[in-house]
Amino acid sequence: MRYRTILIIPVLAMSWATALVDVYRPGRAAAGEKTTRQQVERTVSADSAVVLTACLGSGSLTVHAWDHNQVRARASDGLQIDLQRKTSDANAEPAAQLALVIKNAHSKDDGVCLPFGDIELDVPRLASVKLQTREASVTVSGVAKVNVVTQGGTVRVQSATSEVSVRSIGGDISVNDSTAMIRLHSIGGSIDVDGVRPHTTVDSLEAGTVGGDIMLRHVSHQNVRVNSVSGEVNFKSSLAPGGRFKFSSISGRLNLFLPTDSSFRISATLGRGALDTDFPFGSSSVDSRRNRSSIQHLEAVYGGGEALIDLSSLNGSIHLRKQ
Repeated sequence: MRYRTILIIPVLAMSWATALVDVYRPGRAAAGEKTTRQQVERTVSADSAVVLTACLGSGSLTVHAWDHNQVRARASDGLQIDLQRKTSDANAEPAAQLALVIKNAHSKDDGVCLPFGDIELDVPRLASVKLQTREASVTVSGVAKVNVVTQGGTVRVQSATSEVSVRSIGGDISVNDSTAMIRLHSIGGSIDVDGVRPHTTVDSLEAGTVGGDIMLRHVSHQNVRVNSVSGEVNFKSSLAPGGRFKFSSISGRLNLFLPTDSSFRISATLGRGALDTDFPFGSSSVDSRRNRSSIQHLEAVYGGGEALIDLSSLNGSIHLRKQ
């Protein structure tokens, strides 16, 4: 009897723990129903250029473009979501401005940011999405305008067609295969950009980090500005004719990998570091000066000098390499 009692106690404990998990699981099914993960879905007719805002604490937020004038939202874990019209858009048909909120929130503030979940959004291709997260990861694909602010999650944007703006604290940022004006800033995270083009001739690419590395590949923008406080910067791309490229760093290393047939002018400001180059500058095309504070200014031309490269490094070195 004592042996049977020893066996029964763990079984009862496991049953009791399982019951507690069922009680506190979000979206728990009623008695007699299945207790699998519940998915909630909402769909609203929307303008082709609808503006959608969403905020998520933790989990994941995935946005896809589709060929429907509708916004569809799906949430896991039984989170009761709703697509709410903005007050100024209350009578518009179809909706021009929508916000993803918690359904039947007790107050307006309660519904602003979803606490958790894996959220999937489908939006028209010309839509603008404004996303905010705390620790959630963000993935956006095929949407015209993307604006993301995060305090710790990773952000991935691909195939954007107009504008991309991302600000991150502690999270990595990647943008690829996009035709857009691009502004990326990260504190403590890295930035990776590959295969990007300007949407209009005046569109620029800006990337800045504090403590994170920057990698730029296959960039077609004519106006590129890159700033790093301590991370390493790598630029592997051809130079758009007539383009202006500015790279600055406090203590990180600047590496530019350029095609052998590149044509550019160099304007470099160097502190303790040095300029190391694979491109031979003729002596007649080099002008080097050092002021009283030991800051060196160097001007040089390679080829026809079609693109302007402005380089600045206080404590790091600068390297120009042939691809």
